[in-house]
Amino acid sequence: MQRLFLACVFMFLLPVASQAITFAQLALGGGYEAVLLISNKTNHGWSGTIWVSRGFDQRWEGRWAINGEDRTGTDGTTVTIPRRGLVKLRLTGDSVTRAGYLEVKSDFSYSDLDIAVSYFYEYRIAGVLKDTVGSPESPAGRSFVFAVERSSAIDTGIAWCPFSRINVLPFQINLTLYDQDGNVARQRSYDFIGHQAQFLTQLFTDLPSPFVGHLAIESLEYFYLEVLRLETTPTGFQLTSTPADNHIP
Repeated sequence: MQRLFLACVFMFLLPVASQAITFAQLALGGGYEAVLLISNKTNHGWSGTIWVSRGFDQRWEGRWAINGEDRTGTDGTTVTIPRRGLVKLRLTGDSVTRAGYLEVKSDFSYSDLDIAVSYFYEYRIAGVLKDTVGSPESPAGRSFVFAVERSSAIDTGIAWCPFSRINVLPFQINLTLYDQDGNVARQRSYDFIGHQAQFLTQLFTDLPSPFVGHLAIESLEYFYLEVLRLETTPTGFQLTSTPADNHIP
């Protein structure tokens, strides 16, 4: 009986097992760059792969590079880090801004728990840094809630990407938007087709301005989610990471 119970617990936990350290939004090119700082926390070496993808595990389009080394036509690169060491990787693109997602995956016999990853967006004009923002690892889940705001100067960005590299059957993601009084303001559903990044004003094109509330996203399948706040300024814009809550009481 005890073995059966443990087996059931294992099968229950299996779907949420770690797939990779994932960042659900990556923008390269047209002034956008990304920086990864990977620290090895252990007293032994670490080896893994940096995967750059679009859509549903599709190869990146256009020219891109890591630390100036051309990686065009590849899915990523392998990385080795000595004990207690650190590797800094700068990802760059061409003149066209393209979006996708990024994964840091440990090789066999190594663990994602062995490393700490810091991830940053950067935006440059003519090589001059205009904006930078750090973003935490994207959580995986089937339900998320986060605050949203929309005005003439503020918008909320939402990006999701696949939980697994193994092809799964199509599934729906359901969005329910609540106003600040808790009333349902809008509802809609999406067919999950892999990575997708949109602003609140693209998800709900007829929202009043200003609007403040929260968005609940639910699905029967696991996926990764990232949320950003965009605020325009007199000299450009400012991005801020706003992690979603993936606990539904």
